[in-house]
Amino acid sequence: MPYSSSAYANRSINNCNSVNDVISLHAKNSTKMNCKELSFCWNQIAKLVTRNRNERMKFSMKQNQAQFEPLLNCTMSMIKNFGPRNLSSTCHKLVKIRKVCRWNVRNDIWTTLEFEIIRSSEGFDPMGTANVAWALATAMRSSPTVWNKLGAAALHNIHEYNSQDIA
Repeated sequence: MPYSSSAYANRSINNCNSVNDVISLHAKNSTKMNCKELSFCWNQIAKLVTRNRNERMKFSMKQNQAQFEPLLNCTMSMIKNFGPRNLSSTCHKLVKIRKVCRWNVRNDIWTTLEFEIIRSSEGFDPMGTANVAWALATAMRSSPTVWNKLGAAALHNIHEYNSQDIA
């Protein structure tokens, strides 16, 4: 089955047992990966560093964090095409990795993400809004423009929320 099959790509990413496996898979297939697959790579990395102490320790060292750069650069080059769902998931996972591994995500990355959050905010579902709000708060991002736009979008879409979404 060719890599271009989304199901095969997701299965390949999900089968990665280490962060290096994810990074290697991306290196081999970066030109073929779509936005959903890039977001799924960050999801898999976050899962690995959260659940595996050895992975967490390894990627808490700055020299190993540099290995994130090609995936991060590829993600940022395509971020305007991610759409609300993949954007919110990617923001959440980047901050989860940042928190668990003490990874210092560059300010230019945050500037790009905040621009896309503003642009995509009305498309976030309740989970997406919560993911982005958590990511921004955890990363201590305080742009009034971003928070106001996210809050306005949440109010605009309040009819879609159930009591659990609001809690």
